[in-house]
Amino acid sequence: MQDGKNYIEVLFRGDSEHLKISDLHKREEIFEYFKDNIPNVFMKNEYSKLKAGKKSLIALGVSIPIFLWALYISLEKQEGADYDVTGQHYNSLAGIIIVLASLGVKNLILLFGTLFSVAIFSFISKAKNPPVINQLVIKR
Repeated sequence: MQDGKNYIEVLFRGDSEHLKISDLHKREEIFEYFKDNIPNVFMKNEYSKLKAGKKSLIALGVSIPIFLWALYISLEKQEGADYDVTGQHYNSLAGIIIVLASLGVKNLILLFGTLFSVAIFSFISKAKNPPVINQLVIKR
């Protein structure tokens, strides 16, 4: 049960079910009923700041190597180097990097600077206010 959501999510070994309950008091009452009547259950409500911003950090970690590779190729193209993808398959990762590098150094820095700032802002805002999630975990 997460604060701000109008449902209780029940997970069964990879499958999930959402119990949509709009009334907060009824939702808490159902959650307490589950907690009291399911055997071998313990309550867990920890959600760290790092876990809250994990997706933003992953996005930042994926985009930095792509940026550095494209920036390297873009700088080499300014010096006169010519790059081409073998077999003219521009739908590969190398083809995408060459297309990004063809934007030029200035546009590449503007594009990825915007992406980096969005990822950092998202991480800071999510880490500052991590969600409150109450979980019931069954011990086996």
